[in-house]
Amino acid sequence: MNAYTTAYIINNFFYAYVLYRMFRIFYVEKKVGKPIEIAAYLFYACIISITVFFNTPPIIYLSLSTTLYLLLTFLYAASVKKRLASIILICLIINCIELLVNYATGYYVQDLDTAMQYNSVFGITAITILTFFIVLLLENFVNLKNGAKIAPSYWISIILIPLGSLTLILNNLTGHTKPNQVIIDSIIILGINILWFYTYDQISRLARLEIENYMMLQQNRSYKQQLLIMKDSEEATCALRHDLKNHLTALDALADERNKEGLSQYAQSLTQQLQDNQSISNTGLLALDSLINYKLGPLGEEDIRITYQPHISSDIPIHDFDLIIILGNLIDNALEALEKVPCGQKELSLLISYDKGRLVIQLKNSYIGKLEKSLNTTKADKECHGIGLKNVRSVVRKYKGTLDISFDKGIFNVEVILYLLSQKSQ
Repeated sequence: MNAYTTAYIINNFFYAYVLYRMFRIFYVEKKVGKPIEIAAYLFYACIISITVFFNTPPIIYLSLSTTLYLLLTFLYAASVKKRLASIILICLIINCIELLVNYATGYYVQDLDTAMQYNSVFGITAITILTFFIVLLLENFVNLKNGAKIAPSYWISIILIPLGSLTLILNNLTGHTKPNQVIIDSIIILGINILWFYTYDQISRLARLEIENYMMLQQNRSYKQQLLIMKDSEEATCALRHDLKNHLTALDALADERNKEGLSQYAQSLTQQLQDNQSISNTGLLALDSLINYKLGPLGEEDIRITYQPHISSDIPIHDFDLIIILGNLIDNALEALEKVPCGQKELSLLISYDKGRLVIQLKNSYIGKLEKSLNTTKADKECHGIGLKNVRSVVRKYKGTLDISFDKGIFNVEVILYLLSQKSQ
């Protein structure tokens, strides 16, 4: 095999990885296991590589590659319309890159039925790197749309590393390096590109897991507190039931004496005994009740005016984890702001309502000091204050909702609206 044939085959296996990342942009849910998925992309690389040993006309190559792309879509769950639309877009991106590189390297397709006479090692390597560059950009735009935070260093890497790689390969060729050395250098450069971005992806994944683990820890603590509250409530009920006969006898005696005042006071004492001072939320939704009682329960002993109005049922169609992220971060931000507010001026109001597929969460808290005007935004796709609100924004995007923030006269107001039925139908 000559240098071009070797480089062509090697690039196809790298290109299979690039295609994998491209398909993962369009498809989320897999229908097969990881081994089958890997085997399918390796099969693609092998089939495409075989074409180099035949005088394959461009029309045959395009038909074969398009067919293989279509077959790869069946690795994932999707409708027929989505498969066709994604294939059209993928072919458009890939063909534009190939035509651009071909023309840049002096190759012009004049007849689709005539066998290709292309032998540029730089060209096929450039196609792989440029396609990878476009895929990385698309991935990050999708992540931004979903509310993920992309570090500036990653954007810089996406631009500089592929362009630097192309420059190195081009300089290598213009320096009349031996073909075998060009191939080796191309493999190294391609490997550096893929390994660097794969490593960065893993680092980002670990960062997301760290946030999720923190939220799970918060959720577990709230569940533990809720269990303690339920245990105390059960013990109080058992104690009252144990003494119920004596209580009834006392009430009967007061009734015989027509002692209305004594009867009223005794009934109030029984009611107070049944009440659970630690239990603020009793909606029947365990995740919600646990978090509210854990976060706001201890505040009853502090100088904070708390207003809590839940209008919600236990069958609300939202993931507990998403609810914990929103309420946990909003309440944490509010409590942090209240720490700076003087005694007697601390207020916190929480309204949660669900009606006709729309969940509304409104939290107000008092604050002191000056806030930046950039916080005064009304849509979920704008920058918000606090690290916690960035996580809230991610969940809001997931449910196609809005995040409204306003502050005036010492009151900070956050309103979240989620459209749960539309999310459930998807």
